[in-house]
Amino acid sequence: MKTINTINICEKQHRKGKLHIEEKIGLLFDKGSFRTLGENGACGFESIVTGYGTVEGRKIYMYAHNSSIRGGTVGLKEGRRIRNLIVQAVKHGRPVVGIQDSGGARIQEGILALTGYGEVLKAHAMAAGVVPQVMIITGTCAGGAAYAPGLADFTFMAKDIGYMFVTGPGVVEKSCGQKCTLEEVGGAQMHREHSGAAHFCCKNETECYAQVKRLLLYLSDVIDAGKLWKSLQIGNWVQKLKHNLMEKKADSEKKECCGNDMVSGLMKIVPSNGRKIYDMCKVIERIMDKDSFLEIRKGFARNIVTGLGKIGGRTVGIVANQPMEAAGALDCDAAVKGASFVRFCGAYGIPVVTLADTPGFLPGVRQEQGGMIRHGAKLLFAYGEADTVKLTVILRKAYGGAYICMGSKALGTDAVYAWPGAEIAVMGAECAISILHKRELAQMGETEKQEFIKGRAAEYRETFLKRSMENAFAYGCIDGWLEPEDTRRQLINDLNYYGKKRKRGKKGKKERGYGLVPL
Repeated sequence: MKTINTINICEKQHRKGKLHIEEKIGLLFDKGSFRTLGENGACGFESIVTGYGTVEGRKIYMYAHNSSIRGGTVGLKEGRRIRNLIVQAVKHGRPVVGIQDSGGARIQEGILALTGYGEVLKAHAMAAGVVPQVMIITGTCAGGAAYAPGLADFTFMAKDIGYMFVTGPGVVEKSCGQKCTLEEVGGAQMHREHSGAAHFCCKNETECYAQVKRLLLYLSDVIDAGKLWKSLQIGNWVQKLKHNLMEKKADSEKKECCGNDMVSGLMKIVPSNGRKIYDMCKVIERIMDKDSFLEIRKGFARNIVTGLGKIGGRTVGIVANQPMEAAGALDCDAAVKGASFVRFCGAYGIPVVTLADTPGFLPGVRQEQGGMIRHGAKLLFAYGEADTVKLTVILRKAYGGAYICMGSKALGTDAVYAWPGAEIAVMGAECAISILHKRELAQMGETEKQEFIKGRAAEYRETFLKRSMENAFAYGCIDGWLEPEDTRRQLINDLNYYGKKRKRGKKGKKERGYGLVPL
């Protein structure tokens, strides 16, 4: 039963558009399952609450800033409490959820508070790639505290109440003379569309916790027991137990293909003309199990789609070009978005299904100056490094370096298929003609030039591109043509087949989470 003081605190939080800490716990965990850890006492009367409970029967560890008590600030004691919770989560192989609503480091403690935060961030870094980490921003997350979401696998932000920044509007104005609002410097919409720091942007806290619970249902089932044991450096006696755990996990996930998983109407969604746009999400929804696709970072780098879902009952990660945005071309943000997601899937043994339809990397001075080489290399590194099952389907076209980056056979993909009429080349026909016949075109007028390119491009497709695809099959770059309606069935068969192959991590390499990318 809530005391009068607790009721008053709840009302104060509600006036700010926020929920009380006990209400947040009630929305996230199964009823009556949450248990506090350490020196929490009554969970409503501590600045930091740590504990564990179940979400749909699956155990989850959580720490939360209670902004109604001392502003939810962190001192040395609170920092070590959070660190110990993360260590416990790693020990037991369970996801960690952090609810951020804090004034940051406790000013009164000075360097001790900073040390406490440093230990929290170290714990998050060490847990990366070992257990999934989810951050929920339902208040202010400022200064060094903002790096906790930066180290996490997924970050949720609630609109109008969630703000995340290293330096707030006051500091920006004082140091730079630039006036800005909380929304501009750290609002949910800004991080959703521009910085990419928010993977999910929710209209309120209630929706936020509902979305977190949906994500946790996927994450709780994909922890790689092998990597968990390896990270704890447990002795050889556990190898037999590890093998049994992995076998049990595979058997529980496996769902036999019934032989009639045909998908009709895909060719009505995807135009045969490579210049026409379509919504890749509609293709994904047809291929995935019904209502299972959860798109991640939806508002950021919209020319690439990433998300989790199920195919034939098995959890998979989807990476796909989006022709509706920049014709599906890859840019700096798309490369970073794709790389981080592939590395996450690789860390937890989640199969990666790639749907490629891209004209290449987006050209331009801005992209080159923005670090296209550096960021594009991250996507190459992610696919090359990932030792999980990787399957790729080329829908219409895959040109140049973008073909290599989007799960090509050369990067260790288990199976690569192409729909009938798909093209793989160094570049598109029009661009190729402009380079191959540069001298001839220089002597033509604009109208004559366009007619020449149009005629030669058709000839280029019929001869060179056709021969290129024949070479792709001959040299094993493509495993075969795949009729669109057979796509789902083939993916289910391959997931069942390659899922039986126990892929082993690279010996001598430290297991890393997706956020750690090569410099």
